[in-house]
Amino acid sequence: MIRNVYEESKATIVAKVKRGKLKKATVKFTFTQEGGAAQLEAQEVTTKGTEAVLEVTLPKVKDDEDSYSLSCSVEADGQTFKHPIEYVVWPKSVELVCKDGEGNPAAKATLNAVQKGGVLTALVVADKDGKIVHAPMHAGTLTFTPAAPFELKSWVKEKGTKREATVARQPWTAKILKPVKPATGSKALSESGKLVQFVNLEPGTTAPPNSGAVLEVEVGPEDASLGRAGDELFVKCTFSKKSKRTTPKPQLVAEGVEGWKEADEGKTFTGKVKLAEGGRAKFKVCLGNAGGETWKLQVGQKEACDEDTLEVETWRRLYVQVQRASQLTTFDMEKFFSCMKEVFILPARLAERALDKASSPGKGLPVWIDGAHCGKTSGKGYLLAGDTSKNAAKYEKLLDVKQKIVDDDKVSDDERAPSNLSASVVYCDEQVDFSVKGAQFEDAHKAAGVTLTKNGSKEVTKIELKGKKLGVFFYARGSDGKSPVQRLVWGVGDAMGEVPADKVTVTYSENDGPVVAVDTSADADFKAATKNHQDGEAFLLGLLYEEASIFNGEAFGDRGRHLLVSGRFGSRAAGEVCGTMAHELGHALNMSLSDGYDAVEVGQARKDHGFHYQRSGNHCAFGMSKTDYAKAAKKANFDWASLDGKDLTNSCKCVMYGYGGSKRSNSYCEKCAPFLLAHDVKEFKK
Repeated sequence: MIRNVYEESKATIVAKVKRGKLKKATVKFTFTQEGGAAQLEAQEVTTKGTEAVLEVTLPKVKDDEDSYSLSCSVEADGQTFKHPIEYVVWPKSVELVCKDGEGNPAAKATLNAVQKGGVLTALVVADKDGKIVHAPMHAGTLTFTPAAPFELKSWVKEKGTKREATVARQPWTAKILKPVKPATGSKALSESGKLVQFVNLEPGTTAPPNSGAVLEVEVGPEDASLGRAGDELFVKCTFSKKSKRTTPKPQLVAEGVEGWKEADEGKTFTGKVKLAEGGRAKFKVCLGNAGGETWKLQVGQKEACDEDTLEVETWRRLYVQVQRASQLTTFDMEKFFSCMKEVFILPARLAERALDKASSPGKGLPVWIDGAHCGKTSGKGYLLAGDTSKNAAKYEKLLDVKQKIVDDDKVSDDERAPSNLSASVVYCDEQVDFSVKGAQFEDAHKAAGVTLTKNGSKEVTKIELKGKKLGVFFYARGSDGKSPVQRLVWGVGDAMGEVPADKVTVTYSENDGPVVAVDTSADADFKAATKNHQDGEAFLLGLLYEEASIFNGEAFGDRGRHLLVSGRFGSRAAGEVCGTMAHELGHALNMSLSDGYDAVEVGQARKDHGFHYQRSGNHCAFGMSKTDYAKAAKKANFDWASLDGKDLTNSCKCVMYGYGGSKRSNSYCEKCAPFLLAHDVKEFKK
């Protein structure tokens, strides 16, 4: 039987007489020993009864041996017997000296002390002198194996109680662990392979993971166990610095960074960070608020910072929900997306809503009118929208930010649209603003747009006015869904009068526009005046009506985040509609340079633009020659459509030009784009 025991422990050896009686009362214990720092001498013991008991202290293990064995024989009455118990003696402690490859003490080196085939394992750490003194948990074989972050390179002395080994740190590569670079195809990865960071979004559970103007970066070895608290990593951050925005200042945040330095006029930042417990270090980069900027983040265990790199591109995120008149077809928004991406704004669509008459928010625009009243299919409803200053609250009710983001536009499954960055796009059949206007037609009996019907007595019994020829425009229904004609007065010779409203009928046709039919057959005064009318005498007709002003789009309401876009009863191409969306969304973001835009801290002013003009809002005439622009800017009430017979709509090359159509560009020009790139896009700011 083998017993594993520690050195200097007490061993009690018992010899028993099983049969008979000893002739001599003494028993001799003789030891056979293989190793040990000292030898046990043979001893005689006097029996007591049938037993002879000997207690010995086991010698220490020598420095150059792992253990030694000890056995015993018993001699009594001339006979020798081998004692059944054999001892294997182990040291109480083992000393291991760890040195590096140059023979210096490897302080804080870590290894595993292993016993019982790995069942008993303890992590041991060298002191400042590289020394480990380990008391085994078990009287048995003890080995040392590598433990991260160290590796055991070689043994100088592998056996015994005084051991020596050469150790070294396990090699590792510094990695940028967070943010995680998205997989190819993700919307969080730009076409150039850079991480897209939405600097205008506040981080949170419903925001994409790559949100916020401050980027939190985590670095260290991929296997955290290879890093040690206090390990240093060098950091280098290189900024493209295209924007002049300085608040907040784009920079490597100095907090937690040793040796922080700024160079190259704010384009390069360097420093060092130390790993914490757990093998990780963190630092922050303020990316700024502008779009289209790039950051190159580099880390390494040496100043070259050549172990890992992450490139970041700053973007802004906006959300749009199309409220589409039900009879209009969904239009392809590719050109809108393309235009916005050019200025590093990535739109996302909320689920589209189809509007019908039942969903119209009440009297006043938007209003549904029958096709018969606007030159379209009779019996079919068409959506007219406008008069936004009067009806903004009604449009507000249409936006539903609770709608989910279209799957194709999501960056993450949990992404939801914040209301302050969500725009409602009412895609209507026609955008119309109604205003009360008056028109007077002298010599109405001779006017090309006026037809008089007379009876045999030369009395005028019916009048018909055709709007296109007379230069007036309105639909057969006004803003309240009733007749747009409010009054029709006449003056013939010295007589004057007004036609009762129930005698005036308004229809509409594509060829003639609004057609006003006036029944005067029962108006005795008018008939008498027309019967006696002499050529050369006054014949006047006066019309008070709701004029319908037609537009392509408008940004209005709460910070301009509500957009009207006209489909022109489905006749406009998708590209034109997209251009109008980009134009109106530009207005909602101060383009092209609304009043007070200079207050936006971008280091740019309206005067730097050079092609700004104001007519029905702020617009851009880039593409005109500077000579033509200077001439046009001096003209009062200039329409910016033609100059000295020259068609300016062929010259102006910006989506912020005030005349939409197939000719207008679907891009922000080189003068407007820098302002929009510098915009913080934290909210709509019209």
